[in-house]
Amino acid sequence: MGPEPPQPEPSTVVYDVSRNDLSGPSCFDVLGVEATAPADELKRRFRELAKIFHPDRGGCQEDFVAINRAYVQAVRLLLDVA
Repeated sequence: MGPEPPQPEPSTVVYDVSRNDLSGPSCFDVLGVEATAPADELKRRFRELAKIFHPDRGGCQEDFVAINRAYVQAVRLLLDVA
């Protein structure tokens, strides 16, 4: 067997959209994009992060869920603005 693939660093930020907590990071912060990012950039960044943090690829499930929730919230906000 070859060497183990590098494991992503677990995040210290868990985004929970159900809390409606404005003191934590925004969904755009979690995704690492500007709040004015277009839909295609949101999708591209989400896919990049999902590949890194997906539990089947050695990532942390909590981080994956946080990224997924942040993406859903960002898309909802984008649709509300459009």
